[in-house]
Amino acid sequence: MGFWDALTIGAGTMIGAGIFLLAGVALEMSEPAAIFAYLIAGVVCMITASSAAKLATCMPTSGEITFLYLDL
Repeated sequence: MGFWDALTIGAGTMIGAGIFLLAGVALEMSEPAAIFAYLIAGVVCMITASSAAKLATCMPTSGEITFLYLDL
């Protein structure tokens, strides 16, 4: 395992733990408004994931340079 692998695993662990830790703090400070913030963030994540999935289906090959031309 190289330096960048270890760095990204460590950063991902810290960010993942922070999400669960800070959720309690957010609920304590803003009470019901934090629930709406999480719902809005979930909707935005679903839109982003849908966009990434559509882009992935447009480029079925991996490992080579592929150009995508859109006809608008």
